[in-house]
Parts: sequence; structure tokens; C-alpha cells
Amino acid sequence: GPSEGMARKAQKALDASLKALSGAPVKDSTPWKKGAPKKCTDDCARELATSQGTPGVAVMELKGSDTRIVFDLSFWLDGERVGSRKGETPPEALEPSLKAALEQLLPGWMRKGFGAMSVQVEGGSVVKVDGRVVATRNGELVAVPAGVHQVDVVFPDGNAVLQRLEVPEAGRVPLEVESPTALTARASTGPTALRYASYGLFMAGAGSIAAGLIAGALSRGTGI
Repeated sequence: GPSEGMARKAQKALDASLKALSGAPVKDSTPWKKGAPKKCTDDCARELATSQGTPGVAVMELKGSDTRIVFDLSFWLDGERVGSRKGETPPEALEPSLKAALEQLLPGWMRKGFGAMSVQVEGGSVVKVDGRVVATRNGELVAVPAGVHQVDVVFPDGNAVLQRLEVPEAGRVPLEVESPTALTARASTGPTALRYASYGLFMAGAGSIAAGLIAGALSRGTGI
């Protein structure tokens, strides 16, 4: 397989690609060392990904030679494989080849300038972000530009909740709202009908969510 020097070069190329694409802080690759398994199965890669202590992990397996490098790049989020891409490249095109593969794997909300809302609302509700309807299902992450947004949730009964939501770059913020019908029924004073009501907002800590990405390199007989 590739030499030790080429393995280190590949690690640096992947580090640079992650830093260029991701809005989350990026940790440099685990230092290269001998003794890695000659082949890393899904169980091996999952163990490697979960051992890093960060939500997002890029794992790279190297084969081929110093003149023609074959790589298998996978991206893991919260211990689950998001996807993988394979490629073959000469050493001089290593970094652009890895960057192109990573662009297809990195979730949109982890890109520079973006974050995500994790939607949890009543079935049949319509979610609008800054006046535009977004198609989503409960539990899905909706990529939006990082910053402050006006989020309007219109429930099947016609009631609606409007709230201000701040999304950090490469962060995930829960959007959890319920119809204001129950709130107006419990109110002892004030109007009996609400068009817009504010609901409690829980913001995920950016420090733990927008955590770093780790790049790894595994080769025949070499790796992390």
C-alpha cells in the first residue's frame, strides 16, 4: 500500500478539506501510527468513529501505491454512517479528489454558514421559516443559514405559533412547539384566541453540537 509519508500526506489533505468545507471546529487527524488492521470493516470503523468523542468523524482507508492512491472515505454522525465515497487519484490530485468526495458526504447543515433545525411538531402542521414553507417530517434536520429566523408553525386546527429561533453555525436547534389551544383554555385572563403565541425554546449548546471533525487514515498495514 501507500508509504508512511503518503499516508500522512493524505491525512493532511483531508484535514485541509474539512476545514475548507465545515462550519464546525475541526480537529486535526489522530497521529499516524503503525499496527492498524489491514482491512477495517463497518464494526471497526464505527468503533473508531465513536472513540473520537466528537459528533462528526471522517474515516479514510488507503490502498494502492504512492503513484496511484485508492481511497475509501466515509463520514459518520453520532456513531452512524452517513455515506461513503471511493476514488482513485495520483498524488498531485489527492487534496482536490478528497475534497470532492467530502462535498458529497458532509451534511448541508454542517457547511460553512449553515446550521439546522430539528423539527418536532404535530402531524399535519405547516412549518414556515422566514415566510417560506419548508417540507419536512418530524425528526428530520432542516438546513438553514446560520443566524436568527422567524419560524411560524400553523397547526391543523388553524392555530399558529410564531417564534424567533437562533441557529448557530454547524449547530442543531430543536423546534418543539404545540398548539396554543390548550394554553388559551387554561388562561384565567386575557384574550381567548391567539394567532401567535410564544413557546419555550430549548437551544442545544453549540459547544457540544458544533464539535470537531476527526480525519483518519487507514492503509494496508498502516493507519490510525
